Amino acid sequence: MEPIARSKRSPPVHRRRVITSCLGTILVAAACTGATDPDGAPSAAEVVQPSSESVDDGCSMPDELRPPPPTNALRGRIAFGQGTSEVMILDLATGRTTQITSREGSKGWDFDPSFSPDGRTITYRSEHPGDAEIRMVDLDIGEDRALTDNLDEDWSPAYSPDGRTIAYATDHGGSTTHIAVMPAGGGETTVLARGVQGEYPTWSPDGEQIAFASQVGSGYEIFVVPADGSGPPQRLTEDSAHNFLPAWSPDGSTIVFQSNRCAKGERTDLYAMDADGSNLRRLTKGFAEQPAWSPDGRWLAFNSFDGLAVMDARGGETRSLGLGTGTLPDWTDPSHAMVALRRRAPAT
Repeated sequence: MEPIARSKRSPPVHRRRVITSCLGTILVAAACTGATDPDGAPSAAEVVQPSSESVDDGCSMPDELRPPPPTNALRGRIAFGQGTSEVMILDLATGRTTQITSREGSKGWDFDPSFSPDGRTITYRSEHPGDAEIRMVDLDIGEDRALTDNLDEDWSPAYSPDGRTIAYATDHGGSTTHIAVMPAGGGETTVLARGVQGEYPTWSPDGEQIAFASQVGSGYEIFVVPADGSGPPQRLTEDSAHNFLPAWSPDGSTIVFQSNRCAKGERTDLYAMDADGSNLRRLTKGFAEQPAWSPDGRWLAFNSFDGLAVMDARGGETRSLGLGTGTLPDWTDPSHAMVALRRRAPAT
């Protein structure tokens, strides 16, 4: 692992960025600022290749779909982007939404939230005053502060299961983005899997691995790497499509992601695979993107043509939450999160 020397700026420098979507979906600023390394995809010596056991392309679905979750079965809160303008929180018990971010006198560009495991803070991506930085807001006292402040593009933050570390994507002043980690309060950054482009990390529930999306040629693939940087990245998908935005299940057995593999072009569906890349299966029929697990692992929240929606995590019919576009959601249930944290705490 290689620490990065962080350069501060005063005043902040505006870096022009192309606001576009990697997949051509309605997420118009989903941060595909990275490029592949000049020599293309990593060599076989650098990356562990996927197994060839699974030959099903995962496009088929059962004739009968599972019904959508009843509203009274949904627990906790979902943070999401109101497009790419502000971070909002939906309280599932009351149906009320609360705006968390506000840049008075600006156009917003705050989105991509991640709850801490205890549900008391949110990190998010902010595009003010120009380049992408990671900020954190304390939901108890309303304090909002920067975790990164440099000339780099930093985005897609994700808390580790113990809440001590944040994984995120950074270009560290170059043309290629990588997965990096830093302390939850900000500080020294360490890049993981330097030979592989990466963005949108998601942690395994034991905190030992990080899955992420990586540009390979003209498409994207899902990789996984040890969170301590002790081993090479392993490629889990092998497809010419865009396989993007992985989300690791709370029990560690499954990774859900979006892909256009069965409908080339702008439309994406959600797919699931076992955590080793095997047993690929399709979860949705119709446009769906940006999955997030409920803390109990029963449901998935995601963005759809009907806006923020939910469904059975095993796939099935969807239920719109009636909020319009809800980009890059993250789901927390404080009571469930505290139980999980106590289980992970070391014995005394």
